[in-house]
Amino acid sequence: MKAKADKARIAAAEVLCDVFLQDAFSNESLEKNQRISSLRKEERAFATAMVYGCLTYRLPIDFIIAKQSERKLEKIDPLVLIILRMGVWQICYSYSVPKFAAVDESVKLCRYFRRPRSAAFVNAILRRIDPGKISWRSKDRGIELGLGNELFGLFKKWFGDEEAIAVAEAFLKNHFDICLRVNRKYTDPEQLSRSLAREGAKIKPGRYFSHALYLDLGEKRMEEFQSFKDGLFMVQEEAAQAVGFVSHADKKKLLLDLCAAPGGKSCDLAERMPAEAKLIAIDISERRLDLARENTKRLKLDMDFFVADAADSDFTRRLQVAYPSLEKGADLLLVDVPCSGLGLLARKPELRWRVGYEDLKRFPPIQRQLLENAAGLCAKGGEVIYSTCTLNPAENHELVKSFLAGQMGEQFTLLPIRERLPDSLVADLQANPYTSALLEENFLLFRPDVSGGDGFFIAVLKKKGD
Repeated sequence: MKAKADKARIAAAEVLCDVFLQDAFSNESLEKNQRISSLRKEERAFATAMVYGCLTYRLPIDFIIAKQSERKLEKIDPLVLIILRMGVWQICYSYSVPKFAAVDESVKLCRYFRRPRSAAFVNAILRRIDPGKISWRSKDRGIELGLGNELFGLFKKWFGDEEAIAVAEAFLKNHFDICLRVNRKYTDPEQLSRSLAREGAKIKPGRYFSHALYLDLGEKRMEEFQSFKDGLFMVQEEAAQAVGFVSHADKKKLLLDLCAAPGGKSCDLAERMPAEAKLIAIDISERRLDLARENTKRLKLDMDFFVADAADSDFTRRLQVAYPSLEKGADLLLVDVPCSGLGLLARKPELRWRVGYEDLKRFPPIQRQLLENAAGLCAKGGEVIYSTCTLNPAENHELVKSFLAGQMGEQFTLLPIRERLPDSLVADLQANPYTSALLEENFLLFRPDVSGGDGFFIAVLKKKGD
């Protein structure tokens, strides 16, 4: 009787099929895969690492396969190619799987997925691979770092050759620590840490923000923690928590989030704002706004929800009809715009090959319209927070500068964001010439090689007048 294929590898293959063949996002596919959820902790960790590893290193893995295969990659059965990618990742990048095991388990997967005729082909390719004999030419440096030549070229254009390599290497250091934002309305970091520890979790403090905690779940799933069920925290990466930190939401009475779903930043503002304040969470997607409703309910917060495209020319009129109090404008508007997502390459590694130069050009016009609509709804003396999760200057500081140079932008000024940041974050930003120069211009850029975690951009604009 032949040995069965490993359950963790089967689950990883299923998720990778979703991503490679159905254009799914890895995080969403991992969450919904029932086989993943049924695995033991160690198996689940291995399957997750394999998924992210194969996606992160897809380009160098394909380079290695192409060197050993007489068939062109596009001629290989897509499912067999996925099995090959998994095998190469185990041999070259996992550092914990013996080569013979990687080859044997890959052959088993061929049989499990009814590709028995491909077993010999997979076996032959993987056996020929020797990690110690793989050599990289200087012109393939981007591929070696998991980036296509086009994207790596953009990084070099934006940051210079050495810093482009540093950024790319930082994105390769995938960390799967779960970051929490403590629900300040109902608990504090010390109380929550004790509660989570009693439930079997391990806790580390945030790098920069007092209400950020890093969590090791132990043997449990997130939904099993009573603290989660009680709404005492929300999962949110630390860079994204900076939005709430710089918002001064505790001094605002009327707040708008124009791109609210799935609600992480809206909930952060709601936790900070005064009891008498009102927050309206707006999003183009009813389905995604439902996620914000679920998070708001679990966290025991209060806000209104409004389905609309905030970039539409008719948006302001529709919103003011629904909320006459907006005639004089809102005190705080958050515009966390849709973007290229190039700050999330560690968390969403499929973006490494899905986003190209042509894709980058489609975002700024939408972002500019969203910023202008937000500006039009801002009260005199009010503030607009513009944020993205990308490193692309054309979507970040260049766009904000272009807005400020326009007719509507003349009504606004950039606030000195440094004064709202923790000293530890300012020190890290100032240690790098690129992020330091932006900080001098009142722009905040989280970059993974400088501050760890995701890439994230924030600017705070204040409307002139009382």
